[in-house]
Amino acid sequence: LVEHDSIDEVVDALVRDRVFQLTAAGLDALEGWLGDRFGFALFVEDRVRDRVARLIEIRNLIGRHRGLATRRFAEADREGRTKPGQPVELTVDQLFADSSLLARSVADIDVRAADQFDLARTVSPALPIG
Repeated sequence: LVEHDSIDEVVDALVRDRVFQLTAAGLDALEGWLGDRFGFALFVEDRVRDRVARLIEIRNLIGRHRGLATRRFAEADREGRTKPGQPVELTVDQLFADSSLLARSVADIDVRAADQFDLARTVSPALPIG
């Protein structure tokens, strides 16, 4: 408390700490906390939630395992293409599709949260391409 100049700074620091804790605990913990605390579903569709969870796993493999598949990751591959110790394959087409999915998911979460919690929203103009 002594480190901060105002109650707003204290609240901001507490929120950042809680978000960090939930992020470190994983997507399931974050979803559970939002649902229990606010009755808010982070994802409406299981397929979107599953794909985002898979993307988080891939990000973790890149950051913690130099992009090499772990046994657990390989066992979760329904198509059986991934083997433990092999690099995780990322295609340009899949990266674009995943980026689009994440952008649509963020927009969906934003709209639903604004509606549920009566938050004001400002429409951001589209950024020019190029």
